[in-house]
Amino acid sequence: MNIARLKNFTEIVKNNFNISATAEKLYTSQPTLSKQIKMLEDELGLALFIRKGKNLVGLTRAGEQVMELAKGVVAQVEQINQLSLGEQLATSSRWGSNWPPAGCCASPLPTLRRDTSYLR
Repeated sequence: MNIARLKNFTEIVKNNFNISATAEKLYTSQPTLSKQIKMLEDELGLALFIRKGKNLVGLTRAGEQVMELAKGVVAQVEQINQLSLGEQLATSSRWGSNWPPAGCCASPLPTLRRDTSYLR
């Protein structure tokens, strides 16, 4: 199961079932988002949304159950991402002012003096 699809699903619900607004918020297109939701429903073998024509108007009973679980999964993934980001920041700050080590970035080429004698 794709976590991005679960996040898309939860975002559609948060945006009152407005796929176009959700797509804009997620910097994607409405057809792409619709396709992702269809793929999630096919993968689960469940209808998640109540539809009225082409519009989404609510969640099915199964959709409500999936929503509760998906919110937890998305929140946990975000916590893992924050933990990862925090660790990266902690690792990078361990070096402090000692990074880069002295002399590591010195040019191996000698300093060249410009011959300006011809200018006189």
